[in-house]
Amino acid sequence: MLCKEMVIQYMKTLTLTTEKQRTPNAEGSGRGRLYSYVVRVENLTTADLEAMWQLYDRYYALASPETFRSDLLAKSHVFLMRDDQDNALRGFSTVLCHAAQVDGRRFYCIYSGDTIVAREYWGQTALQTAFLKFMVRCKLAHPFTKVYWFLISKGYKTYLLLSRNFPVYWPRHDKPMPAWEKRVIDVLGQERFGQEYLSECGLIRHEVCPGKLRETVAPIDDELRLGYPDIDYFVRANPGHIQGDELCCLGLVSPVQWVFYLQRLARKQLRRVLRLSSSKREKRRLTAQSVQP
Repeated sequence: MLCKEMVIQYMKTLTLTTEKQRTPNAEGSGRGRLYSYVVRVENLTTADLEAMWQLYDRYYALASPETFRSDLLAKSHVFLMRDDQDNALRGFSTVLCHAAQVDGRRFYCIYSGDTIVAREYWGQTALQTAFLKFMVRCKLAHPFTKVYWFLISKGYKTYLLLSRNFPVYWPRHDKPMPAWEKRVIDVLGQERFGQEYLSECGLIRHEVCPGKLRETVAPIDDELRLGYPDIDYFVRANPGHIQGDELCCLGLVSPVQWVFYLQRLARKQLRRVLRLSSSKREKRRLTAQSVQP
C-alpha cells in the first residue's frame, strides 16, 4: 500500500511512455469480462499507478505524468476495472467526494475526473454497476441532503454514462436546465477551474490543454449523431471537445436509480433477444428457399 507521499514520489519518477516502450499486448490479452471495485487513492499500489498511467497515455494526447499525478492526488477514490481472466488493469475512473454549499443550500458532491476503459472492453457495464452502487451508498449516508454527480466530459462516451444511467441529469437535449442546478454547475466550475470555466456555455476551455482524447478514440460521425439524440446534443453543446474542451454536467443521485438501471438493462436484453430471434427466422427462411426444387 502507498501513502500519498509515496504516490507523489513514484509519479515524479514516472517517465512518458512512448509507443516503442509499449509491449505488443498493451491493448490486452485477457479479453474476458471486466470486474470493478473502488479503492482510496492512498491504497493504490505502484503496479496500479504504472498501469493507470500507461492506459491514460494510450488514449489521451498532450498528457504528461505531472498532470496525471496532480489530478490523481486531488481525488479521494479510484474505480479500478480488471479483466477476470488475467487480472490486468483495463480501465479506471477517479472521483472526489465532499460536502458543498451554494447560496446557503447544502448538498453532497461526487466529482468525477478521468474515466478510461480499454477499447476492446467498450460496451461492458462493470463500471456503471460499481459506480451506481457507490453513489447509492453515498445517498443512503446522506438521506436528507441532495447528492449530485459533478461530471466534466471530454468525450461523448463519458457523457453517455450520465445520460444513459441517470433519470435526472443536466444539460440534456430534451429539457431546459433548472436555475438551481445551473447555479450549482457554475459555482463548482468556477471553484475548480476559475476563469477557464465559461458560464455562458457551461464549458471548461483550458489555456494550456492538460490532455485530450486522441483523434482515433471514439470519433463521432453523422450516423452516430442522427441515430442518438444525446450524442448529437453533446457535439452541439461541446463543439470544441476535439481540442480538449470539457462539458460540465450534473446528475441527481437517488436510491431509486437501481430501478432505472435494471429497467434499462432489461430493455437492452429484450432488444438483443428480439434481434437474435429475427436473425434465426431469417436464416431458416433462406435455408428453406435454398432447398426448394
